[in-house]
Amino acid sequence: LTNTAIVDFNPSTSSLDYRWVGIYGTYNRVDHCYFSGKNNQGPLMIIWRGNDHAQDFHQIDHNYFGDLYSGSYKRETIRIGDADGSLSPSSSLITQNLFLRCTGSPDTISVKSSSNQLRGNTFDSCDGILTLRHGRNNTV
Repeated sequence: LTNTAIVDFNPSTSSLDYRWVGIYGTYNRVDHCYFSGKNNQGPLMIIWRGNDHAQDFHQIDHNYFGDLYSGSYKRETIRIGDADGSLSPSSSLITQNLFLRCTGSPDTISVKSSSNQLRGNTFDSCDGILTLRHGRNNTV
């Protein structure tokens, strides 16, 4: 997904759980995109891990994430994996992204897998944090 904008795309019911971007498979890249104004339940972007929990090597870089949510649980900006596959390596790279006014969750980025690299990202006026919730061998 390259050079794409998703702005204020919201269902009328704010409790509806949905995502703007779901990443499956291996070696996918999301770059130079603009995401702004998501205010419904569910992460904006999620890297889904396969049942075999094999490495997926995704890259999320040079994106703008801004003006997201009105604080609530389960509204991460980016989530990598889930608790079930947390000890298996995703080996994904999250780099050079701008997070501005992302206030939807205690976790702006929630890492629930292993062997990921998160570097060179900027967080400005965000209520949440980068959380290494599950997994091992992640580098920040």
